[in-house]
Amino acid sequence: MAKIPMGNFGQGAATAPVAHTRVSGQGLDAVSRAVGDLASTGMQLASRYQHQQDEEAEGLARAKAANAQLDYELQVDNATRTMEDDVATGSVPYAEAQARYQEAIGKIEVPAIAGLPEPLQLAYNRGIERTKAGGAQTMERVVRNARRADFKGQFDAALDKLGKISGMPGADIGAVIERARAFAPLAQQAGLDQAVVSKRLQDFSDAAWTTQATQRAIFGREDAGQLKQLEHDLSAGDGYYADKLDPEKRNALLSQVMIRQQSLQDRAERAADRADAKAQRVLDQIDRQIASGVPGTPEMWTSWAGVFTEASGDLKQQFNERLQSEKEVQEVLRMPADQQATYLQKAEAELMTKGGTVARKQNLDRTRAAVESAQKQLRETPLLFNASREGGEVEPLKLEALADPTSAWEVGAQLQERAATIDAMRKRYGSDVQMAVLLPQEAKALADTMKKSTATQQVDMLAQLRTATMDDKVFSAVMQQLSPDEPVVAYAGMLSAKERAAVTLQKHTFSANVTAGARDVAATMLEGNRLLQGKGDNKFPLPPERDFREAFNRMTGAKNKVSGLFSGRPGAADVAMQAVRAYYTGQSAAEGDHSGEINSDRLESAINAALGEIVVVNGASRVLAPWGMSADDFEDEAETAFTQAARAAQLPDSVVNNFGAYGLRQIGERTFYVTRGREFLAGKDGKPLTITITGSGR
Repeated sequence: MAKIPMGNFGQGAATAPVAHTRVSGQGLDAVSRAVGDLASTGMQLASRYQHQQDEEAEGLARAKAANAQLDYELQVDNATRTMEDDVATGSVPYAEAQARYQEAIGKIEVPAIAGLPEPLQLAYNRGIERTKAGGAQTMERVVRNARRADFKGQFDAALDKLGKISGMPGADIGAVIERARAFAPLAQQAGLDQAVVSKRLQDFSDAAWTTQATQRAIFGREDAGQLKQLEHDLSAGDGYYADKLDPEKRNALLSQVMIRQQSLQDRAERAADRADAKAQRVLDQIDRQIASGVPGTPEMWTSWAGVFTEASGDLKQQFNERLQSEKEVQEVLRMPADQQATYLQKAEAELMTKGGTVARKQNLDRTRAAVESAQKQLRETPLLFNASREGGEVEPLKLEALADPTSAWEVGAQLQERAATIDAMRKRYGSDVQMAVLLPQEAKALADTMKKSTATQQVDMLAQLRTATMDDKVFSAVMQQLSPDEPVVAYAGMLSAKERAAVTLQKHTFSANVTAGARDVAATMLEGNRLLQGKGDNKFPLPPERDFREAFNRMTGAKNKVSGLFSGRPGAADVAMQAVRAYYTGQSAAEGDHSGEINSDRLESAINAALGEIVVVNGASRVLAPWGMSADDFEDEAETAFTQAARAAQLPDSVVNNFGAYGLRQIGERTFYVTRGREFLAGKDGKPLTITITGSGR
């Protein structure tokens, strides 16, 4: 603090004498006042400085409080928005939202601001509370909106389900509508607008009644009585829908009902004409069915009979006549062929001599046509003939099973069953019934597959089929149907199924014999057959058929009708020659021989490969050893078999022990007649003596 100068009161000075001055009273007051003013100014300055410091401290606290409140508001706002999003996405159920929100808000720290005056502290606290209250109000709105949306969804879902229930036939529409109306108070409590709820319920009610009326129109569209009742319910003042449907909807549906009624009326007026026209067309169908020889199924006759319920009396009579005609035709078709011819001749003679009705003449014509059709079917497709007579169907052959060895037996079982059926038919209808175990479409499908396959694939397929059938007779029948003009295919198929490993093609003294496996032989034969048919190399040179046949006959003695290789077997030589030529051609191609000349060694190998070894029996005859058996083994087994057969036939020892005096004539691959010159050797019972070669020779 500045000090007030006091002067030199009460002090002397050596150099300066004291000067005495006279001061008046007024002067003393002025000095006192000056001193007082100076002291007051100092105090004011100090107070002002302190006040300034206090204001600065208060301003800083106020700023801190404002920032703290803003920060708190941001955190609360963030928590509010997060919870709002969670409720909107469904990750937090709205029923739990308030509790979770309060938990989140409780974790937000409220900063304490030092130095705030009490009024400002109160204002700060009230700001924090307002922020909390604002967030809580926002959450209440969020929860309320979510609850309202949930109920609206439940309300909509309930109406949708009730709408489906109302659409079910026989639904109690009134009860369904009452169930829908029960949601109205709940919807209003949830905050849904009453007008909206009422409109939705009214629309639901209209739709439910409209659906019921529409269903009645649909279900009764063929019933004139129901349509008439519905017309009354839609149009009359006391009608069922008078207070249930809007006029526009009632009129629209009423129009459809009346149009349908008119349609039914028009139909009824023309029903007789249409019924007669339809019945006449059905009579034409029945006539064609009877003439085909295939009996109509019970379902067909039931269907036909239904057509005549509305027909005129004359057409009904004609239908009854067709029933008798069908019965007569089927009885004739079950007769043997000779009896069928006798029946037709007798019926025609009676008609010509005694006369008869036009209907009788027409029925006789249908019977003759049915007999001719049935005989053709019996010859060509006996399985279909039998199925038509038994009223059944032929189970389709599972040809695809041939591709899988584990399933091929199914095809074999089917073929065996078919063969048994045809055997039974032969006993009834005669031996003219062919062993056609494949249906025409099946034979074509198998043939098409074979044509697209290579020779090796053909061999595999044929062998698999043979293994599945387990019956040479059935397999041969399949081959004949597969390729009636290609005996080589059937022959190769039988050959491919041989169990023996190989056949000797050429014998050598100082080196190993040349052999070939059964499948290899079949593959070569089929490849040669393809070349002969022009399916391979069309430019491949082939020996002229005439030259080849002459060479073949020369080597096999085929032209010798007594001791030749094919004596007593018409047609066998031609089939054998084709098989040999096919193998020869395939082997020529494999060896690259393009000369077109006959190679004798290759021809001999071809004969051995395709037919087996030729055996000259005791110089008296030629036969073929079973495929794969050598000539030496055959002669040994043939002598043993002869001795056993001759002894069993009770022939004398002079015959039993003299096999060298006799020859053999081939019956099958393993069975032979015993011959003596041109005659057959007979046993004691007078029957020709036969022997069977059972071994393989290997």
